[in-house]
Amino acid sequence: MSDIITNINKKQLTESEASELYGLSVHWFRRKRWEGGGPVFRKVGNRCYYERAALDDYFNSCTHKNTSEYPTRRPAEAINRKQATKSTGEA
Repeated sequence: MSDIITNINKKQLTESEASELYGLSVHWFRRKRWEGGGPVFRKVGNRCYYERAALDDYFNSCTHKNTSEYPTRRPAEAINRKQATKSTGEA
């Protein structure tokens, strides 16, 4: 618990510190870096750092009143199928 309190006051957080502070898995942060659409981060060597203000901004932007406000996303299968038909010229 004292680690969380210490992390609240830090300006730069590692992915494990951010994970602990926001209650998300380290894998979630890694996946968002890979697929995009996640919080802004800095890469220094082989480590990733998140600014506390950027994380707060990101999670504040994820606030919705109801599920119809969510951005629509197509499943990866549909996207891949559409790209495959474009490249082969099939209908």
